[in-house]
Amino acid sequence: MKKENPDKTFLPVKEDAVCQYMKTITLEKVYRSLRDMVFEVKVPKETADRARLSIERMLQLA
Repeated sequence: MKKENPDKTFLPVKEDAVCQYMKTITLEKVYRSLRDMVFEVKVPKETADRARLSIERMLQLA
């Protein structure tokens, strides 16, 4: 993101928090995944419910 937005300041929660897999995700890959419905991720219901709750709380702050 820094490369694509050099004029913006990014503040990491933790400097050493780096996910090697997140660095491989691009907008083009996200677009293809949504367009073609590929790369589906399945998680246990309990995990999905907890994640959904967190996302709903974040959206309430906006």
